Amino acid sequence: RPEVRGPVWARPRVAWRVFIAVAVAALIGSLPAGWLGARFGRRRMSLLGIAGMGGAGVGLHVAPALSAAVALCALFGVAWSCPVANLMPMALELDGAARAGAIAGAFLLVQSVAGIVGPASVGVWFDAAGSKRALFVLMAAFLAGAFVLLASLRGGFGEAQTPVVAPG
Repeated sequence: RPEVRGPVWARPRVAWRVFIAVAVAALIGSLPAGWLGARFGRRRMSLLGIAGMGGAGVGLHVAPALSAAVALCALFGVAWSCPVANLMPMALELDGAARAGAIAGAFLLVQSVAGIVGPASVGVWFDAAGSKRALFVLMAAFLAGAFVLLASLRGGFGEAQTPVVAPG
């Protein structure tokens, strides 16, 4: 039997709990993330989400127990929903409604390719590094790149044009 290295929460018998926490939190966070993006600015909420994912990732790197890892993964899921809910509307701002179908199709294509290629690539990364902790290095690099890209967009892009009020 191969030796399992890394934190106890990353072991196959219990890892499903942290993955469920991410998925449920992302689903629950999606509607508020979209509303907050429309109210306070989509770029701002996306940057906040990326920073939140980074913070949760740092916490996961040192999380000592399963309960802490589940809580941090839930935070990661909510933070993840912020850019996911706000990036499509920001992409549509690039060219307006004239080519909305083409932009939406390209956006979904990129997401699908990432969903197909990503897990296998991360598996190769794990094998090469010899540890699941290497995921945090990879995640930090991608989050830093995403943050820099979003932060470098021209001023006013992805910002709320008109305030959105809560129904009721």
